[in-house]
Amino acid sequence: MKSAKFAAALAMTLLGGIATALAAPAITTGNANVRQGASATAPVLTSLPAGATLDANCYDQGWCQVNGTGNFNGVSGWISASLVAFTDGSAMPQPPRPGPQPGPGPQPQPPRPGGNNSGPGFSFDFNFGTPPQTRPQPSRQHCACLLTECNFRGSSFCVERGQEYTRMPRGWNDVIRSVQVFGRAQVDLCSDNGFYGNCVTVRSDQSRLPSGIDRRVSSIDVY
Repeated sequence: MKSAKFAAALAMTLLGGIATALAAPAITTGNANVRQGASATAPVLTSLPAGATLDANCYDQGWCQVNGTGNFNGVSGWISASLVAFTDGSAMPQPPRPGPQPGPGPQPQPPRPGGNNSGPGFSFDFNFGTPPQTRPQPSRQHCACLLTECNFRGSSFCVERGQEYTRMPRGWNDVIRSVQVFGRAQVDLCSDNGFYGNCVTVRSDQSRLPSGIDRRVSSIDVY
């Protein structure tokens, strides 16, 4: 079910030469793995601490192509857009979309509180002690929205298929109570960081999570 991740990584690799011209100054908002490709399964090249300076070019699939600057010069690869914040006040630069690319064959399935955030979102800046702010809303074709109250009420943030959070953003750990699923997305929810602990797979709307995961979600994977 995760073939969409591979297809997105292949398409974005073809745009590598264009990305540099559209890059903008940015920093990492948390500890970030720099990967070889735009996929959570791509090999990790190195890690950057929070506040690392870089030039970034982000794509609507939820990944940013980055080049380190200053003390991090020489670092190059891909980072999840949820860990990148632009420092010049600009929106995420959008590169030209690639043409249709051949998709890979089927892949085996393995064992992304506060105010009213309605509608799905896929990229967040971490605020100290407050929920992340939503970015421009993507379509609800294939994504999942996590809510802080039963029956799809309360604050929400949404994650597109192909994103994962090994650690929930500040303000969202152990607060999720219901989940809405759009399109053919599926969601793995785990009670511990890094997809450990008690885990469940959600394939359809859940107005109230099972007791073993209700208000205990610490990591998520949408695919």
